[in-house]
Amino acid sequence: MLRFTRGMIALRKRHPSLKRRQFLTGVPAAASELADITWHGKKFGQPAWDDPVSRVLGFTLAAVAPGEAHLHVIMNMSERRQRFSLPATPDISWRLAVDTAAAAPDDIPDPDQQPYLTRAEFEVEAHSLVVLEGEDCGSGCTD
Repeated sequence: MLRFTRGMIALRKRHPSLKRRQFLTGVPAAASELADITWHGKKFGQPAWDDPVSRVLGFTLAAVAPGEAHLHVIMNMSERRQRFSLPATPDISWRLAVDTAAAAPDDIPDPDQQPYLTRAEFEVEAHSLVVLEGEDCGSGCTD
């Protein structure tokens, strides 16, 4: 528990976007072409606010500081594993930062050991949360 808590504190310290003092608006942030926040459901950009049985929610937070990674958070509150579409951003390379369903120490790997994601979808276990960190890599994203 202590290791996980330290990892979450380190994640927050790496991300000024988690320390904002202004309300999120959904319009592009100054440092990015991405909106400051974008909401999602199982499909990217489709949060299904009007679905009373949807038990999934995701959002993408754009980086606000130079060198900061974007964040993509997926919450699966349902009783079963769910497959989620990931942001289709060819200039961003996504890495797995937190997976509350994984056993330690894979639940929150050190930043230099975070696995890169290579698929357009990601499966999230029931009753769990996943955080991805996305780095701008221009047109030269490689795994």
